[in-house]
Amino acid sequence: MRFRRGLIAAAAFWGLLAAAASAQEEQEYRPAEGPGLGAAEVRAAILGYHLSGEVVGGEGAWSECIDPEGRTWWRMEDFVSQGRVEVKSDGQACFRYSHTQFRREVCWTMRREGSGEGERLRFDLVNGDSLPLVVTARRKVASCPGDGPMA
Repeated sequence: MRFRRGLIAAAAFWGLLAAAASAQEEQEYRPAEGPGLGAAEVRAAILGYHLSGEVVGGEGAWSECIDPEGRTWWRMEDFVSQGRVEVKSDGQACFRYSHTQFRREVCWTMRREGSGEGERLRFDLVNGDSLPLVVTARRKVASCPGDGPMA
């Protein structure tokens, strides 16, 4: 039963991303500009932070707590999955989650958009089959909530 709920939740998540991709045709967004962040910059930007943001185009909010060791707790609407992130030497942040039994690796490049108070982090999927994610809030954490609710 637990496995079945996980499959249903995963299908719902990928359905949301597909809906977001179709919305891309209706609502243009600006392609990523400038160089991506290097490995050290990515580690400094995400490890030990609770991130929250949106899918570009306004198609959903998400949050992810990433502890200093790279363990993650990700939420999109009511779906929550534990995971792990590895930052590769080329700066790609590659995530694996429990809802895929850690078998599927999803890698993103990161870059900064804007400057000063308006600066945001942007994640672009390496294989490009999803809309980008933008970090709208970021706060430092020493640990993540694990199985409890994420704020």
